[in-house]
Amino acid sequence: MPQVQVDRSELLQAFKSIKRLTRAGEKAEAVLSFEGGALSIALPGMEVGAAATGDLAGRVRVSAQFIQMLAKMPPTGDPVVFTVEADRLRVGSSTTPCTWEEDTGARIRLPINPPFTTVLGVAYHYTPDDIETAGLKEAVAAAEKRRDALIGQALGALGEFGITRAELRALVDEKMKRAPKP
Repeated sequence: MPQVQVDRSELLQAFKSIKRLTRAGEKAEAVLSFEGGALSIALPGMEVGAAATGDLAGRVRVSAQFIQMLAKMPPTGDPVVFTVEADRLRVGSSTTPCTWEEDTGARIRLPINPPFTTVLGVAYHYTPDDIETAGLKEAVAAAEKRRDALIGQALGALGEFGITRAELRALVDEKMKRAPKP
């Protein structure tokens, strides 16, 4: 069973950043990975790390709310043990459902509190599997929904000129494809 032992003081520093920089009730997923002697916890718009040892050779996806809960009520013990067993992640005495994935695909890194267009750009530059692996599926879906609503607003203003929804969508798509990769 994959397991990582994390230095508690460094984990508390990482949790401090999570508490300060994430929104309460974040609906996205968190992605945990272990490489280079550090446990990495990626949430939309941020990634924190803490010194660790172990054998977590892949990625673990969990609810961002679980990570926020851990940040508010950190587990005891030093080191803090993260274990994946039977589709559950155990951190100290807390457990949550998780998805285990082999480490494949591109890593998507976004700035803290990225603008909507940056999140939308992910849909144009990464595969659906990479987006899901990064825990950004819901955030990207929300950005696509906002894009469609804004296109609808523009259509209301420009429709009298004979401009169609498809033409506006093609314009947005082309602009997003040419934008730098997030």
